[in-house]
Amino acid sequence: AAALAQWLVLDGSWAALGLGLLVGVAGPLAEIPFMELGLWHYLAPDYYPFGADAPGLSSLTGPCYFAVTQDAAALGRLFDDSSPEK
Repeated sequence: AAALAQWLVLDGSWAALGLGLLVGVAGPLAEIPFMELGLWHYLAPDYYPFGADAPGLSSLTGPCYFAVTQDAAALGRLFDDSSPEK
């Protein structure tokens, strides 16, 4: 809920929501190959998208990726010289 509130406050556009959802799903899944190689792990995983025999993720990872995507978009607009001034 907090990540959606952040999206509403910082942007509120459908494009930002779509990008945040895409990154929120794909980002954590992209970590799995690194975990399979033993390069990364979560101390207390509670979400196993590919079954209990595969590496686990933290259920907070997806919302964090979503929130950071919204932060990056907001900072991009802030530092973009071509954006109209308010």
